[in-house]
Amino acid sequence: MRPFYDVSLKAISVAGEFLKIPRAVWDVEAGGGVILDSGTSLTVLAKPAYRAVVAALSKELAGLPRVTMDPFEYCYNWTSPSGEDADVAVPKMAVHFAGAARLEPPGKSYVIDAAPGVKCIGLQEGPWPGISVIGNILQQEHLWEFDIKNRRLRFQRSRCTH
Repeated sequence: MRPFYDVSLKAISVAGEFLKIPRAVWDVEAGGGVILDSGTSLTVLAKPAYRAVVAALSKELAGLPRVTMDPFEYCYNWTSPSGEDADVAVPKMAVHFAGAARLEPPGKSYVIDAAPGVKCIGLQEGPWPGISVIGNILQQEHLWEFDIKNRRLRFQRSRCTH
């Protein structure tokens, strides 16, 4: 998918459960596919993947009051009655690449701060058929190496503080 850097995904899991996402969503030949794009902020998932991921995340966050905040579909009041941050754990999400690679972004990369006391599922729905895009917010706190010649992608967790 030149000029983009396409990657081979096989699954996404939330809270340790692999989600039921049709394989075609990840397959370029079937109208899907996935690219990494450091120039796009939010991750955009083709409709079947988006629906599965937000359903799993929102199920885990069901104890929080929902609020409306454009352009996001799923936002939550993250403050307790005392006015402090609610003590709610963001469910773990993992992106499983072909082979054994697994991206486990920090919760703040997909349940994002949208306003004081409000967090939103920071993913957007893309068309289906269509390409999914792993945006730069989901790539944060990782070092990435793109080996174009050998068509390899490497990444590792990093807290670049210097």
